[in-house]
Amino acid sequence: MMNTRRQFLRALSLAIACAPFKSVLAKSATLSTSVDAGASNFRYIYGQNDYKIQFHDFLSNVFHLFPEDDLHQLIAEASKEFPSDEQIYKNLQSEVENIQPFLAA
Repeated sequence: MMNTRRQFLRALSLAIACAPFKSVLAKSATLSTSVDAGASNFRYIYGQNDYKIQFHDFLSNVFHLFPEDDLHQLIAEASKEFPSDEQIYKNLQSEVENIQPFLAA
């Protein structure tokens, strides 16, 4: 459950971060096969270096609540560990405060 406005904004920001890539990913024949098999968008993006670089650039331009490189690394690690977007997202929610700058709280 979201307890604070800041937590809500973090969760919303992470959800919005994935939105621009849905159209890119939907055009891929590989993705349609992966989606049918239940794979996640995070795993797909972080499994392909070009998409991973593009997503990092996107994070750098959009997110200023967290260090971009740390957030990128956190997503990459979660994408390797968890099979679904829901599990990855929940892991990010629980871990994101560990990379938050000291004075940002």
